[in-house]
Amino acid sequence: MQAVKVVLDENIDIDAVLANDPNQLQLNDTIRRRIVEAVRIVHSSASAELITNALPFSGIIEISADNVGRMQLPNDFMRFVIFQLNSWKRPVIEAIFESSPTYYQQKSDFIGVRGGVNKPVCAIVTAENGRQALEMFSTGTSNNTVKIARYLPIPTIQTINSVGVIGVCELLYDAAVWTCAGLVATAYGDAKAAGISETAGGLMSV
Repeated sequence: MQAVKVVLDENIDIDAVLANDPNQLQLNDTIRRRIVEAVRIVHSSASAELITNALPFSGIIEISADNVGRMQLPNDFMRFVIFQLNSWKRPVIEAIFESSPTYYQQKSDFIGVRGGVNKPVCAIVTAENGRQALEMFSTGTSNNTVKIARYLPIPTIQTINSVGVIGVCELLYDAAVWTCAGLVATAYGDAKAAGISETAGGLMSV
């Protein structure tokens, strides 16, 4: 919150904002209510190279008759980061979705069209129970255990020792601060809000 205040103080007329809020109670509340949204925006939009602090996930892999694997994703799943089975030659760092035309190519019987152990493909789909699941094209004939699996969760503020804490990727901390500042400036109708948000966007790419 203090870092957001610094950005606001350096970029907008914060004195005007505090004119009717001398104790900064309203400003603090406005910042607090936009922190989660700011982290969500940054973690969803940032370049993959800047994603750190990703969490591991695991689960039971069910393999269908056509050699497609499926695993339930965590309830708080937000962004796919990386996944690899031990039978694969390389990991997948960008998953497709079931709405993508590429997804239907995975149903092909022709070798080279669908994913394989040399060029694996992962898809994020909605399972029968309504939860998100990860489909794997294609599993090998053996050793279908997870070598690496990481994701970013839906951001939340947790209370630890009476202090509100939210996890932010280390390389994206500044982007989260500037994004939050842009959201706050927008809430106050400041003309410089767009410029602050543009700066935040620049901090999300490499």
